[in-house]
Amino acid sequence: MRLCNRQRRKLPLRRLKRQTELAVSALEKKLPPRLREVNVVMVSEAESARVHAEFLNDPTPTDVITFADGELIICPAVADRQRHVEGLSLSAEVLTYIIHGLLHLCGYDDHTEKDFHAMRRKQTQIRNKVLPVPY
Repeated sequence: MRLCNRQRRKLPLRRLKRQTELAVSALEKKLPPRLREVNVVMVSEAESARVHAEFLNDPTPTDVITFADGELIICPAVADRQRHVEGLSLSAEVLTYIIHGLLHLCGYDDHTEKDFHAMRRKQTQIRNKVLPVPY
């Protein structure tokens, strides 16, 4: 498990790494054995938009992009804007995106409304196991 911060916003990487490891252990479906390592990379909005455009043909910044090789691209600037929806701290919102990416690696999908809601419930359940209240 590696976390790398390639943007300006300061984040508690050691704590996020511990929380991510706890999230992995809380997954009902386990990560595929072919994954040697999960790499979480925090990027700027510009980099998020570039990667989103290159791989998903959408030139806007996004919260998380999951690659089958175990790389998760997270945009903390998007997290900062979205965290108020659930009243989370920035690090709790970033952790939510990490959990979301981990769920994708385990085979969860969110393309239909039903799957989206099921995945959201699962990521909230895992986040609640990992984080002390309040977030």
